[in-house]
Amino acid sequence: FLGRISPEKGPETAIEIAARTGMPLKIAAKIDKVDQSYWKERVEPQVLRNSNVEFIGEIDERQKADFLGNAAALLFPIDWPEPFGLVTIEAMACGTPVIA
Repeated sequence: FLGRISPEKGPETAIEIAARTGMPLKIAAKIDKVDQSYWKERVEPQVLRNSNVEFIGEIDERQKADFLGNAAALLFPIDWPEPFGLVTIEAMACGTPVIA
């Protein structure tokens, strides 16, 4: 998971998918001030409950290629009409499949 922690980006869904499949999930994401309470109340508790989920935090542009290129897939469970998912294109450019 790469992006921003917010309800419409689907981090809770990503964690649920990882929990159900037993697959490891790394979350590289920014947490804006407006979404701090969402993180603390909804997402962080799920991260802490699931040993196969790791919160990396925000990564820079140089780190993206390694993060995406070494992933089995990019999980992109958004819950809104995404106008353009740049992260999906970045993953595919690294040869990484996208599950959306």
